[in-house]
Amino acid sequence: MTEIVAGAAAGSAALQAGALDFFGDAANYAISLGVAGMALTWRARAAITKGSTLIAFALWCWAARHGTLFTAHCHGLMSWAWWGSRP
Repeated sequence: MTEIVAGAAAGSAALQAGALDFFGDAANYAISLGVAGMALTWRARAAITKGSTLIAFALWCWAARHGTLFTAHCHGLMSWAWWGSRP
């Protein structure tokens, strides 16, 4: 939860994506454990649901980043200049 709030406050798509990844992993394990002893039909439905949510998470990350992809920020340019000047 802290990473989500910090990412939103800082406007960091990387922090938000990291938090979403952790949430997705936890949900994935919970669903897998929940259907472990069930019939194949339920496990297949769970697999489709998990795959669909991963696609939704990826689209959300892309959409969150797409709006700032071509926007030049001074801090971002300075960071790249610093990394580029390292030996």
